Amino acid sequence: MSTIRRQTDVLTRYAPAEALTAEVRRVLGEGSAAPYRRVAVTVEGIGDPLAWLAVQPACPRFYWHGRDDGRRVAALGEALAVTGDDLNAVRPVVARLGPEAQLFGGLRFDPQRPPEPGAWRSAEAFRFTLPLLTLEVDADGSARLVAHLVPHAGAAVLAALAALADAAPLDVNLPLPVARQDLPDRDGWNATVGAALAAFRAGQMDKVVPARRVTFDFPEPLDPFALMARLEAATPGTYHLLAEHGPGAAFVSASPERLFRLEDGRIWTEALAGTRPRGATATEDARLSDELHASDKEQREHALVRDAIAHALGPLAAALDADETPEAFALARGRHLRTPMVGRLRPGVSPLDVLAALHPTPAVGGTPTPDALAFLRAHEPFDRGRYAAPFGWLSLNAAEFAVGLRCGRVDETRLALYSGAGVVEGSTPEAEWAEIEDKIADFVAVLGLAERR
Repeated sequence: MSTIRRQTDVLTRYAPAEALTAEVRRVLGEGSAAPYRRVAVTVEGIGDPLAWLAVQPACPRFYWHGRDDGRRVAALGEALAVTGDDLNAVRPVVARLGPEAQLFGGLRFDPQRPPEPGAWRSAEAFRFTLPLLTLEVDADGSARLVAHLVPHAGAAVLAALAALADAAPLDVNLPLPVARQDLPDRDGWNATVGAALAAFRAGQMDKVVPARRVTFDFPEPLDPFALMARLEAATPGTYHLLAEHGPGAAFVSASPERLFRLEDGRIWTEALAGTRPRGATATEDARLSDELHASDKEQREHALVRDAIAHALGPLAAALDADETPEAFALARGRHLRTPMVGRLRPGVSPLDVLAALHPTPAVGGTPTPDALAFLRAHEPFDRGRYAAPFGWLSLNAAEFAVGLRCGRVDETRLALYSGAGVVEGSTPEAEWAEIEDKIADFVAVLGLAERR
């Protein structure tokens, strides 16, 4: 394993691959049998990494923008991919590659549910990839263009470098939709919430999070990169994700929720549950904030999530600290109750152990988890796919994953938006329908459709 950095080699916007190509050829010429080598050069003048990614021809493309650290990664192609139904298959791969290699990807929300034909391009339970190339931009603007070399991928890396295009500004104009479909519709939603309330009375569940899918049809293909740019500008303080899974097809998300971050044996996670919109005026905003904190229903919903996360991490963490009272987490278009949780993992616990333990949290599934998932399989009329599932990156000893919320699936001329609402005793179908309408408002606003809600 080796890292090669020539920080004195500065790339320009107009010749972004020359120095890195030379370094890759030099490293390949050494004939090393190392399982992974990271080759990086400093980049200047690259501009917006999302716009840079949008013009590159390699597929798949992946974009990650961290919520708290501001780190942005634009990834191209696949040097290797790990996929399947057993998450343990990832373990030997990350062990072989070593601590410097970062795999990007995520899970399917519920691999036990039969996939919906034509809705998602893959039914695999998980997919993690090591890109051929990444453009990595820190919060301070420092940037690196990186080649990821594994055995037999050298030619593909060189081909990707040779095909790199100059960055150009994104055209963020989007077409207007010509049709909208809600699944379930109001009657179906009322029936689902009614069934959940009946299950609570029967003692079968404490909470469940049913979702809706709102689909817009367009007269021309929708550019997922333009959508991501509009969404990123409208939703500061969230994770931003774009994962391309075919020409004109991508999953995009502006998620407020961290599943977990792990580094040097320390873990950061959070309970995020309980929602109110932001007010149009300072007075209304303060009223909605007070209403959120005073709501018994929202506090109970939040406590279920917090306690379940603590229980899931109990066998894995030597210590886990959390405040007793949730804080307000205010975003541009919403406010949530949040309890940050910080701990130290037991020796030998890996990112994959934490990922398997935490997903799905009661914030996106319900509790008890097996009963909530069984309810969703019986009552939710669509396959969630990547919605509400973990998306992010992992390495041997570090990882960060967000939950795929505030999200949509682009398929050429169709955009499907997904959002759910936590249903507990005391919930009403009308209030939960309205909550979901508020949650998809970020997408509605960036598409210029606020008046058609």
